[in-house]
Amino acid sequence: RATMPESLRVVAWRLFLRVVPPEAPGEWARVVEEQRAAYAAMRERALSRLEEAMSQALPETEEEAGPFEETGDSLVELEDAADQIRRDLERCYPEGAGTYFVEAARQKLMFDVLLVWAHEHPSPSYRQGMHELLAPILWAMSRSFEATMLVCLPTGHPLNALRVDAAFLEHDAYWLFSAFVEQMLPLYEISPPGAVAACARVQNERLALADPELHAHVNSFGRRDGKDLVLPQIYMLSWLRLAFARQFTMADVLKLWDAFFATCLVARDPDPPDDFVVIPSGHGDRYPSIFDWLEAVATLLVVLERDKLLAAHSGSACLSVLLRAVAPEPLYVTRHARRLHADPATIQPLIASLRQHAHLSHIFPAWIVSLLGSLGVVAPAPKLSLPDPDDDQASFAHTVFGRLLSLGHSPTASKPTHSPAAKLPVPSDPADSR
Repeated sequence: RATMPESLRVVAWRLFLRVVPPEAPGEWARVVEEQRAAYAAMRERALSRLEEAMSQALPETEEEAGPFEETGDSLVELEDAADQIRRDLERCYPEGAGTYFVEAARQKLMFDVLLVWAHEHPSPSYRQGMHELLAPILWAMSRSFEATMLVCLPTGHPLNALRVDAAFLEHDAYWLFSAFVEQMLPLYEISPPGAVAACARVQNERLALADPELHAHVNSFGRRDGKDLVLPQIYMLSWLRLAFARQFTMADVLKLWDAFFATCLVARDPDPPDDFVVIPSGHGDRYPSIFDWLEAVATLLVVLERDKLLAAHSGSACLSVLLRAVAPEPLYVTRHARRLHADPATIQPLIASLRQHAHLSHIFPAWIVSLLGSLGVVAPAPKLSLPDPDDDQASFAHTVFGRLLSLGHSPTASKPTHSPAAKLPVPSDPADSR
């Protein structure tokens, strides 16, 4: 239902995140070629520096270090980053991806990409969990590879430069990852702690606007003695820093990120067309940024657990509920989160529906409540609702991508242009086995 086709997703993401200038399709081939050459050089430098760090016996005292102290520190930091990357990759098992990311060759590819990032960005360098931002990008690129083999574009079409090429998968993944992470960097800052502030803003401000009753309940614990507080960073930190990569299956993360990235591009467009306005923003801009998306989705996930939270009689019980929050259908999430960002009052019908289901659940078994919803006697269970096929937010990424395509030539039937490389392994979709 109005999801981004796999054959276009990576192309769209590279345009949405401005990996290439979306307004200059004639430059795409040149920019991509330069980026690939630049990455090859950066990888050689990073691996050389890591080899130097691992083979060099660094001095133990400042007196022994002398004028090479700064160089020694940078080598130590790079080696520390490499160790953290290795530990993280050993635990890379995203839901819905099986053992796809455990394969040795793929681990090496991810290690190199993350090491180059750490080497090129000594501050903040690599932070624990960043590998979970890279994993969905690689998954999307892998699934796009086979899909684009069936797409026919004329020779010389600008989009040919943005198709997934197995020979440069690592190079292109780095630039896409880099463009995404650079926007997420405030959440990885230690001083000031941007992520902690964002968590507090969601629980203390956004939740208060969306659901005052739930806000008052969640924040009522520990007021007297400071104990049993519901600290938002305990359950929400990974939500925001990983862009919900752990809350949704891999396939659903891609759908969620489609919306995040699409409005990210349009929000920075100095002259967006009127037909891009889906829901006017209530926060001083017309389109939500990635941070607006993250905070709105986090608020929505808390609201969707209101029945269990209101039944909790302690802060620790609330945290237990939130640490096990169930992720709804992704297009349902993007629709309601967008409206929540635009105007918190628009969430009231959803809250009324949640109240109704909570009351009925205390009287009837769950299957009866579900049956009543399917018969239209009561509103369908919110977490099981699917977006309307013509829902504006569900097709928003298509609208933006359509505009970008209009900047170049229109695709026409022609001889297929294939990527010049060995066949790239494509992960199986769990839904395919059903």
